[in-house]
Amino acid sequence: MATREKSGFLVDQYTNNRQFCRLRSGVFQVFRSAEGGKVNTISLAQASVSLHPDGELEIRSTSGAPGKDLLLQAADDDEAAAWVDAVNREIESEAKKEQSSQHLMRNGTAMFKYNYSNSKRMRRQFWISEAGSELCWGKAKTDEDAKDVSKVDLRDCIGIIYGPMTTTFVRCAARREDPAWACFSLLFMGRTLDLACVGDTQVRAWFHGLQRLITRVGLSPAMPLVSDATFITQKARWKLTDDAHAAGKTVRVHLIRSLKVMHSDAALQQQLAKLHEEGRRETASRLAQLQAQATKARPASNGVTKARAVPLSATGSGGDEALLAQVAHLTSRVRTLEKENQELRGGGADTVGSQVLRERVAELESQLARVDGDNERLAGKATNSAATSQELDHVSGKLQRAESEIARLTQELSSLRSGSESSSAALEASRLEATKAQALAESLQRELDARSDQGSSLQQEVSKLSRELSEVQQEKLALQGQVKVAERDLGLSQKELEAARATVAKSAKLQKALQTSIQTLHENAKAIRSTQAGIRSHCQTQVRSITDDFIPLRERLLGVVNDHNELNRRYVELFEERKKLHNLVLELKGNIRVFARCRPMKDHEKKDEPKGERTISADSQDDTKLGVYSEVDQRRKWFDFDKAFLHGENQQQVFEEVKPLATSVLDGYNVCIFAYGQTGTGKTYTMEGPKEDPGLNTRCLQELFAIKRQRSATADTSVTISVTEIYNETIKDLLDSNKNKKLDVRIEKDGSVGVSNLVERQVDTVEDVQASMNEASSNRSVAQTDMNEHSSRSHCIVTVKTVVEQKDPKCKYVGKLHLVDLAGSENTNRSGAKGKQMTEASNINKSLAALGDVMMSLQGKSEHVPYRNSKLTMMLKDSLGGDAKTLMIVQISPAQTSCVETLSSLNFASRARNVELGKAKKNVVKG
Repeated sequence: MATREKSGFLVDQYTNNRQFCRLRSGVFQVFRSAEGGKVNTISLAQASVSLHPDGELEIRSTSGAPGKDLLLQAADDDEAAAWVDAVNREIESEAKKEQSSQHLMRNGTAMFKYNYSNSKRMRRQFWISEAGSELCWGKAKTDEDAKDVSKVDLRDCIGIIYGPMTTTFVRCAARREDPAWACFSLLFMGRTLDLACVGDTQVRAWFHGLQRLITRVGLSPAMPLVSDATFITQKARWKLTDDAHAAGKTVRVHLIRSLKVMHSDAALQQQLAKLHEEGRRETASRLAQLQAQATKARPASNGVTKARAVPLSATGSGGDEALLAQVAHLTSRVRTLEKENQELRGGGADTVGSQVLRERVAELESQLARVDGDNERLAGKATNSAATSQELDHVSGKLQRAESEIARLTQELSSLRSGSESSSAALEASRLEATKAQALAESLQRELDARSDQGSSLQQEVSKLSRELSEVQQEKLALQGQVKVAERDLGLSQKELEAARATVAKSAKLQKALQTSIQTLHENAKAIRSTQAGIRSHCQTQVRSITDDFIPLRERLLGVVNDHNELNRRYVELFEERKKLHNLVLELKGNIRVFARCRPMKDHEKKDEPKGERTISADSQDDTKLGVYSEVDQRRKWFDFDKAFLHGENQQQVFEEVKPLATSVLDGYNVCIFAYGQTGTGKTYTMEGPKEDPGLNTRCLQELFAIKRQRSATADTSVTISVTEIYNETIKDLLDSNKNKKLDVRIEKDGSVGVSNLVERQVDTVEDVQASMNEASSNRSVAQTDMNEHSSRSHCIVTVKTVVEQKDPKCKYVGKLHLVDLAGSENTNRSGAKGKQMTEASNINKSLAALGDVMMSLQGKSEHVPYRNSKLTMMLKDSLGGDAKTLMIVQISPAQTSCVETLSSLNFASRARNVELGKAKKNVVKG
């Protein structure tokens, strides 16, 4: 059964603002006014409500999202209780809906799953595990641990999208057999699960049920829920879109034509007119009944005023609020009048009090007359008779109570007027007696003043004697204290004398015993000296024997130490040899080499670190291993790469490891070095670096110029540089000020990849390079997010081409070096991206996902590698596959708050390290 909408004005206790509140379809909404301006929205599927004294109600969100709790003030306790009851009914209704959807999902239904890799659609049975944390599917519902059952962990899910919005649905658009309103997708880090239901009921139950499960167990507990009303609106839009596209029209044109058809339908227009007329008559009849009942129920006010029925609309208007304010003011006036009446009763009736009372009554009558006039003007504004009844009874009750108070006070005024005339004479007599009493009091006061003067002089003399007596008593107490001290000192002296005498007697006895003991000790000392001489002789004999045995033992110990040192030296040599052999194997296989680099921790991140455990740790014996500790899983996962920089290594140390690979471009190799990782981990710092401590871009070119000078006698070397960025899947030339120039990726005849119309600038010195890099950096797209103050919003690719013409023998080496600063993978829930930044983040994540698909295809040695899915993978085609040398530097954060993103980056890097590209080949042109 549908719940009736409730709305009205409440006061926000946090901001003290009067706001319009509306309860509808499981959602509590707050607006600045009745006309609109939404301030807050709470889904009652994740909320609780409580009633406080003085008409306050509190609505708390259980989702964990900040800024969702409300503390509201109603006009009175009855109104607050009515709001609480209405909200509780909606909460119970939402709970029943959730139970129904959970029952359906646990029993399972048939749905269709779309695959990205082959664009196929499969029909499978889907259900939720008993624990409620996994989504399972198979050809039929069976045991969750069966071999043919697939499943995903909803605890890794980061969101849910309604409609065919993901890359998979876009790719399968031409072959999609299901309507758009039946599709939805679950979002995970780096992948999606794309599904389609059969029927309105199923898609509604699955979507609402899954989004509640995700907020309960997933990675986004604060994810805002899509309400049922919003879901139905979106579904209607998708249906309109499908109908319009089926008719070959736009949605706007299709909707206008449908409305014109409905308007031209005479039967439909007659039915609508009939319903409108019936509703108007019913509303008018009900309003007349309510006004008649209110007029009949309102008692007369002794000729003071005559109140009329006040029709109010269900949602409230400006006139209604003014009327309620006047009623409240009227009640306050009545209370003031009662207080003055009580004062008149207590102090006797007089003409002045009667006059004040008459003025108050007159003012009250004029105000009631104004209220009556406003009431007549508001009578024509009634639009909703069902809601009018409740508000009419409420306001009429207040008017009746005010009128009854006025009638009661009018009667009391009449009685006071009659009593005031009889009490005037008595009041005049009491005034004469009061005058006589006042004269007698003045004479008695004069006599009392004379007696007081005499008493004050006596009082001064008594005070003087009291001070003298106090001084004598203080002197007496001081003397008594001195006597007690002297007596105590005398007693102590006698005790000390007796103790001294006893000590002297005891010392005499001890002296005699001491002399006897000294004689005994002399005799014992002689015996000890003789024994000592024998022991010394024996010890000397033993020492000589041990010394003779120590020489061979020392020689053996020195041999063990030498052997240990030799083993350590051999271990170091073998470890270095192992690394060289490992690098040689990787070079022969053509594996992508992977370095890991961790940025330093920021001050605001230290408070979230787990106690006793560092999030990122290294193996002290092996600089190729690193471990990541997850506070959620309470365990550490270890990774193995070609090199790990975890101890704050500087830019030069990183370059020394990269240098052999980068300089091989002069030998005719294609080389690609790219930095990968989430936003804010230091990719741009590693690749570009600040001016005082440059990164790999500048250092690699410095080294190429140094080698060029060394080989100048035997070879002529030319170096050109180009800088591009990929922004929102559009290639831009950062060395050209023409923003409208179109660039595209092309495949050359020799199979290499190039970009048309790209500026390639020849550089001969480091200063030329620095000028070009500064120009490119100023044109690059950056923005500020919650995770990075200067977040790169595009992929930056520095391409260095070298041509080395050897003089003897004559040959030409052509090499290409890609230095790539990838944009950071971004979790939009944490980075706070909105609007334009959300579009940028979506394109960044799409291109990085395409890079991941290429890596997976290369690892699996697939026949088809999807380079064309992104401009990024197209530009790096001849570096990621074929004969190139590739190095990936994965940048990570040391903070526990980024643990999920760190593990995702390292897992991707581990997969990339297993990709075999084949042995790299030189590009040599002979002759």
